[in-house]
Amino acid sequence: EITGMDVQSVKPIESASFSFAYEFYNENLARQAREIFNNLPDGIKLMDYHPYEEKDEQGAGIEAYSPLHEFTSRAKGTVSGEFETVLDLYLKIKRSELSESIICDTVRLSLEK
Repeated sequence: EITGMDVQSVKPIESASFSFAYEFYNENLARQAREIFNNLPDGIKLMDYHPYEEKDEQGAGIEAYSPLHEFTSRAKGTVSGEFETVLDLYLKIKRSELSESIICDTVRLSLEK
């Protein structure tokens, strides 16, 4: 009534998912991000995960906004699984110090047919 909309149907949530991407130039932050995605709780699977890391000694001592860095870590992928577990992971990332660097897409729901 408050929104002026009527509920058309109610369906149980089958699963949830979200895509993510990150890029770090700090090895400690990159390690923290890897730990999140390499130690997922039961009920979650990682799909199309493409991590990449590179060390380039030529970038040593260069400023943060330079196109060349001593260390680069990038990854992207999709997390999928049980609704509650996926949502817990999403919120864990959003509430962490990494939230500015791990870009998470909107959580998508799959409903039972």
